[in-house]
Amino acid sequence: MISNIKIADTATYDYEGVNFQNLKEINYIYGTNGTGKTTISRFLEQCNSIDKGEFQNCNINWKNDSSLILVYNKDFREKHFSSDNIPGIFSLGAENTSILEQIDNNKDKIDKLFSEKFKKKRQLSDFQEQLESESKQFSDILWIKLYKKNKDIFGNSFVGFGKKDLFKQKILDTYLTKTKKQTLEFSKLESLSQTLYSNELTILKTIQEIDYSAIAKIENNSIWSKKIIGKKDVPIGKLIEELNNTDWVSSGLQYANGEICPFCQQKTLGENFYKQINDFFDKQYEENKKTLQDLYETYTKLTTKLITDINNIYLEQSQLQHSKLNLEIFESIRNSIISLFSENIQKMKIKIKESSVSVTINNKEDYFLRVNNIIGFANKEIRNHNNIVENAEEEKELLKEDIFLFLSDQLETTISDYLQKIENINKAITGIEGKILNITNEIVSKEKEISNYTDKIVSIKPGIERINKILDQFEMTNFKIVESKQKENYYEIQRENGELVKQTLSEGEITFLTFLYYIQVVEGGLEKDQTKANKIIVIDDPISSLDSYILYVVSSIINEYINDLLNRESDRKNKYIKQIILLTHNVYFHKEISFFGRNNNSSKVTYWVLKKVKNITKNEYFEENPIRSTYQLLWKDIKSCQGQSAISLQNTMRRILENYFKILGNLDYKDIYTKFEDVQEKRICKSLISWINDGSHTIHDELFVQQQDELNSLYIKIFEDIFKKMEHEKHYKMMMEA
Repeated sequence: MISNIKIADTATYDYEGVNFQNLKEINYIYGTNGTGKTTISRFLEQCNSIDKGEFQNCNINWKNDSSLILVYNKDFREKHFSSDNIPGIFSLGAENTSILEQIDNNKDKIDKLFSEKFKKKRQLSDFQEQLESESKQFSDILWIKLYKKNKDIFGNSFVGFGKKDLFKQKILDTYLTKTKKQTLEFSKLESLSQTLYSNELTILKTIQEIDYSAIAKIENNSIWSKKIIGKKDVPIGKLIEELNNTDWVSSGLQYANGEICPFCQQKTLGENFYKQINDFFDKQYEENKKTLQDLYETYTKLTTKLITDINNIYLEQSQLQHSKLNLEIFESIRNSIISLFSENIQKMKIKIKESSVSVTINNKEDYFLRVNNIIGFANKEIRNHNNIVENAEEEKELLKEDIFLFLSDQLETTISDYLQKIENINKAITGIEGKILNITNEIVSKEKEISNYTDKIVSIKPGIERINKILDQFEMTNFKIVESKQKENYYEIQRENGELVKQTLSEGEITFLTFLYYIQVVEGGLEKDQTKANKIIVIDDPISSLDSYILYVVSSIINEYINDLLNRESDRKNKYIKQIILLTHNVYFHKEISFFGRNNNSSKVTYWVLKKVKNITKNEYFEENPIRSTYQLLWKDIKSCQGQSAISLQNTMRRILENYFKILGNLDYKDIYTKFEDVQEKRICKSLISWINDGSHTIHDELFVQQQDELNSLYIKIFEDIFKKMEHEKHYKMMMEA
């Protein structure tokens, strides 16, 4: 059964189109001419073929397995009645009851199998929806907890995975194919990402290590701890040593001039004094003093240059966006080295001034070992960086894999739980699909059996007999359907004298014959395998050029199918008819085929109205029948005539009889009184007819006197009898019960 129909981008339907949703067993579509009814029927006819033609943006959805769609519209007539030879209708002969029973039994089994298949498909759909729900929920979790959280940092590696499904699939692929645990920490991944995707991706220079050896040699010289004094074997030397004032004497000599002592200002200095002084401060003393001065000057130059080099290293590295040098530790050691050099230089100055004093020059070689270790580590990082720069594209791919490996580890439990759920759902889906396949195979097997049985008794003759029988019933005896002599399994329309009718039938005759032919197609099929196929009836305005009597017959035939569909499944005669879709512009016809009487089952019926808005077709759904004509309202007045004046009632009766018998059916009711045998009833009927033709137009006093309100019931009875005598009692009952 069709559950939904969408018509769009064709004829009077725009690109947005219209939707007929939640269709049921019986569906009424009302619309005036030009609102797109035939477009709908043509699309449904096209659904039987693969090529969608002009209906590329139209589609249907099935509630269960598809059925054969049989469409009656003006195209049907042109297709099958445009030539002398009409395709024969294959029907099952009724004479072989045992084979028919076998076919019906297999058909019942197939229906049960289709029902079971539908249940399995519904279960399959539930699991598929669950699968989709789990997938969506999992995608949302990954998107929020991994993608959005890390997008600002790893956005460049997320290129190509900017949709939830793509990102989810990449995480799953990484999780399922990983062979090792994540080894890179987040900070390392972040640093690599910054390096690879930096706007200034350049080769970095390595840092020159510090050469401390020359400075260390000076600091380790023993002269700094050595007491530098003169000769002890000189007479004055003993005194100087005893007084421990070598440096005082040495510094004072620069002020000695002649015999006057620079300290006491007395003439105490003679030739012998100067000789002893010079002997005390001999060449060795002077050389040691010079060595001290030279070492000091060299040390000062070397330390100044080294500090400059260290400062330059710090300055250069601090200006880099992502330096590989640990600047914090480097700066701390640099400050310690500067302080150390300053302290040593002060001690050297003291030593030069007081060479007899022993000083300790600090040697912090471990500072420089630490500095060079830091520089060495930085250089290792720089070489790695440069290698990355030289192989940037390859490194980006490796980084991407490392990032997704890291991310998959972050939600390892969540991913594992999801995969287990999906595995369980897929197992259930596989199991159900297997059962559906088995059911399908069994259906095919049963259908093959039906086909084999059908081949034994199928024929085009039953269709001929049924059509001709109906034609006889309606006294259309001037032509009949016969087997074609020119083409096998085809029909011809033949006159009583044996001549072919060709194109000489009236419009009404050909319309009625076409509809009878369509009904036999519904009962049988244009192909042998269609005789017992599940079918959907689509009828588009079959009433053109039909008189009221034939219209009543057409409506009755359609109503038989409608009422059968409204019955319980066990009570149905034509179980292969699964759905009916009726399209019409005629209010009276719509009323005839939408009256259910006591067999009203609104759960199986939908109502639709088509209308044009600015030349674009729109549709509207109604829970109840929206077609309420003036004709129906007239009948409502008849039903509620109690308390109604006779004048009002006579006008209502006149309009009903004129509309139904004269205007719609072209039947003359004026002589109907002759069909009444009882004299009194005949008189009342004739009086009613006269009253209708007179009293409804003018008001006569004498009529008013004679026609009192209490006589309404009498005329209602005669009104009913008119329909009975005209053989339209069913219409009367239908309208009075509506």
